[in-house]
Formats: sequence, C-alpha cells, structure tokens
Amino acid sequence: MINLSVMAGSKAGTVPLKVSKFPCGESNISVDFSKTPLTIVYDQVNISLNFKGNSDLIDLLLVVDAVKRTEVVYKSLVLLVTYFPYGRQDRVCNNGEPHSLRVVCDLINSCSFDRVFVIDPHSDVIGGLINNVRIVDQTEVFLGSKTKLISSQDYLVSPDAGAYKKVSKTARELQKEVVRADKIRDTKTGEITSTEVYAQDLTSKSVLILDDIADGGRSFTELAKKLREKGAQKITLYVTHGMFTKGVKSLLEHVDEIWCYEYNGTQDEAGLVNIVDFMGGD
Repeated sequence: MINLSVMAGSKAGTVPLKVSKFPCGESNISVDFSKTPLTIVYDQVNISLNFKGNSDLIDLLLVVDAVKRTEVVYKSLVLLVTYFPYGRQDRVCNNGEPHSLRVVCDLINSCSFDRVFVIDPHSDVIGGLINNVRIVDQTEVFLGSKTKLISSQDYLVSPDAGAYKKVSKTARELQKEVVRADKIRDTKTGEITSTEVYAQDLTSKSVLILDDIADGGRSFTELAKKLREKGAQKITLYVTHGMFTKGVKSLLEHVDEIWCYEYNGTQDEAGLVNIVDFMGGD
C-alpha cells in the first residue's frame, strides 16, 4: 500500500492517490495535488510504503514517476518504508538463488529519493545498499514511544542469534538484562528444528521477547514454551512488524500480550494486538 503527502513549513496535507487495476492486472495510478496546501514550493513530498505484496513495489515506481511528471515543485522527495521487503533474503545461501534484497534496494535507488527512512529492518545489509538512508532501529522505536511496555519486565529475551545485537542495545539503554535464545533452521525449508533458552531459572519472572518480524509465529510459540518450562510467569511479545500470516489467537495461547509498531494481520484480530505509539524518526 502506498500513501502520498506533502509538507510546506508547518502545513502538511495528504495527496489523493488513486490506485486501481486494469482487467489484465496492471496498476492504474493517478495523483492529485490540487487539494493539498496551496504553496509555490513544497519542502517535502513524502511517499510511504506499507508493503502488502509485490505489486506495491511496482506501484511505488509508478507513483514516483507520476509525481515527477507533475508541475509540482518540491525541495526533497522522501520515502518511508516500514516493513522492508526481502530483508530476510540478504544473501545467497544456495546455488541458483537471487540476492533478492539487493534487487529491491536497486529498484528503490532507481527512484533517486533524497531521503529514505527504514523502520527496524531485518538486515543490517540494507544500510549499505540504500542511498541516502536513515535507519530507525528497534531501540529508537522504544525510546521514542510513551508506551509503558518495558517498566514491569524483569528480562528482555533475544529469540535468536540474529536478534541478539539489537536486543542487547535496547537492553543497555533500558538497563535490563538479556536472556539469550537460539533457533536453528533448515536453510532450504526454513523449518525450525530446535529452540534453546540459555537461562537456569525464570521462576515468577516477567519477560519480554523482542524481534523485528512476526510472520507465521511458530518460532515464538516454541520459544514461549521453553520460557514457561524455565518458570516464566508472564511472557510479552514485541515485534516491530506484525505480519501474523497465521493469525494471533494460537500465539496468545502461549504469550500473555502482543505488541507491535505496525499490524498487518486481519482486521478481525486487530483488537488482540497492542500498538506502540512511536511516530518515526526525523
């Protein structure tokens, strides 16, 4: 899903954006700046990408081209990406596979944005592949939020080796201890073969699992089971990007609360998930 807005001094406005499909599948895009704040020059034209599927990447290219073909004058063209697509495919693991993340980054670079904001990307590689990028990391989301999510937690939990660096940074800022966990996946199938929690005793403790993405959620279910075995009394899950492709009800059988920065699950389950109030970097 693509959204378009403008800023001129203290004024901001949403630009109507019409996206439809031709019968054979191509996108039909049009932008209308006539209803935005009247000005000669905009400070920023802002495009936000809330990725729902591959067609959003094509729509992004078309919106950028449409903006550049209007008579609107602006100082900078800015992109905000919440969930960065293909961040989990940041290397080639098997012969015959593409470097999918590089392909997407090259696509975005082709738009010549003056600034690109990315919220808590899965891969650090993105910072070296996107031009003019500003990474808003997990720690910044927490410190910029007024949500009292952290104060009652005894430990932060890193769900795997990949998350440990991020969680440790957040923990240092919040003066919390980290419980480390590991999960081992089959590189071809993505299947989790085992989960281990490196803690002796969590009896009566409250723990907060932190990660960037929840997709199907099975890894968090298995992790929560292990934490319960260690005696954890309350388990809270925070993920920046809540995809929840298999829903949240089964996950809530194992964790007590779910929080996220953006929720991309079904509307009928939206009320089961809490949203942090962070508004983004500057």
